[in-house]
Amino acid sequence: MSKHNKQYIDQFEKQLRERFEALITTMQGQKWQDPGPCLDEEERAAKPDMRLINASNIRIQVDDLTTILKEIKISLGK
Repeated sequence: MSKHNKQYIDQFEKQLRERFEALITTMQGQKWQDPGPCLDEEERAAKPDMRLINASNIRIQVDDLTTILKEIKISLGK
């Protein structure tokens, strides 16, 4: 079993959290605004919560998360 400096591990933890949060934010997308006519409150409540999600951005964020996981494996998994 190898030993590592706490600051070294904290740096990886910070990067992992940042990239994970970026992925979750990207997956949530942006709320879709219906440009249609103004609906009354009942009609608005019946409409589903639609979101615009960019698949390309999700792939980029997943690759980014995968990269930091590989770096952690290489550096700490010795």
